[in-house]
Amino acid sequence: MRIGIIGGGAAGLTTAWLLDGHHEVMLFEQQARLGGHAQTIQVEQEGRSIGIDAGFEFFSLSMFPLFTRLLERLGVALHHFPMTVTISITNPARVSLLPPFRQGRVFWSALAPRPLADMLQFQHVMAQSAALMQSEDTSLTLEQFLRPLRLSGAFRREFLVPLLLGGWCLEMEEFLGFSAYNVLSYFYLNKPSGLTAKPWMEVEGGTAIYIQALADALTQETRLHLQTDVTRLERSGAGYVVHLADGRAYECDELVLATNAAQARGLLSPLESQHALAQCLGAFEYFQTTIAVHGDQRLMPARRDHWSLVNIRCDGRHSSSTMWKPWKGHTPIFKSWITYEDRVPEPLFALATYSHPKVTPAYFRAQAELAAFQGRDHLWLAGMYTRGVDCHESAIRSAIRVAQQLAPDSARLKWLL
Repeated sequence: MRIGIIGGGAAGLTTAWLLDGHHEVMLFEQQARLGGHAQTIQVEQEGRSIGIDAGFEFFSLSMFPLFTRLLERLGVALHHFPMTVTISITNPARVSLLPPFRQGRVFWSALAPRPLADMLQFQHVMAQSAALMQSEDTSLTLEQFLRPLRLSGAFRREFLVPLLLGGWCLEMEEFLGFSAYNVLSYFYLNKPSGLTAKPWMEVEGGTAIYIQALADALTQETRLHLQTDVTRLERSGAGYVVHLADGRAYECDELVLATNAAQARGLLSPLESQHALAQCLGAFEYFQTTIAVHGDQRLMPARRDHWSLVNIRCDGRHSSSTMWKPWKGHTPIFKSWITYEDRVPEPLFALATYSHPKVTPAYFRAQAELAAFQGRDHLWLAGMYTRGVDCHESAIRSAIRVAQQLAPDSARLKWLL
């Protein structure tokens, strides 16, 4: 069969890799690169090129089992490391360290009565999350989940909400309307390494390494069309015609939309037969975040010995993160969420803007409705929004689900399952 895939992010490229050798595959990507949110910026420092991930970067086996297996199959080298977190509050000024011991050093200030009380309350939140994780109840908002818990106001304002919000970087009121199941999955499954034996991992050299490994493994039966703007879709018999901005058109028997929900809706809305699906896709909302790769220590904790891998800064309204990996080199290179910053950090190496879904209970309701459309009219949807929580693992799972229907005998599919 001729299979068209629109979108060359993790979901689209993995789908192509799984179908490769079984069908004639055509992948269309608007950008000049593959990977989507898997984007590695090369920074020249200390006489060498250092790969810094602007988007998705680290993961653990407990939450990313299929993605980890994919990397192993591709022969991609992984770097394991402990997770450390610093939460810096500007008003009132205070710093929290997770864990309070690292590299053989104990931070005694983190073992004072208030930090210890924070840790006990955090453990209480995690314990209360267990039932939520087991039931996979996506209907409760974070605010609804937290309200009945016996938590102090100071802990909630100056520790818990800044910690949880740091990974999303949007307005606090909106964030409290996110699904508690989605938000707490990251923390329940991935506690700081000082509290669990499960280490975190990253792709050595950056996520672009695994994206390139996927692309290199494709045969001549799969054609990659980069920098191609898909302007419209047209039904042709049981299949589709993909029209590009440069006038070219490609016919396919099956079509996989591996974009985000908003982009998929834009392509499907003009098709009269897909109005119901387009309406369902409209229930997925997105917000944008701006990421800077830079060398500005202004966005780090004031004290160098308080620097962690994840450094969260909160001003009472917004909570943003800065990532620092000391093993990358002596000269610090950072990745920061700067959506609400007054000025761009300097020196600045790169800026990137990404669209992220608002993972509310409505998001999961739409996700459940979407399942009924899969494969209808020879049309498939792939992407992290189509199943599970908003993470890279969900994108890989979505690709697997499509491949199970279109190439059930794929050897690569069997490797992952």
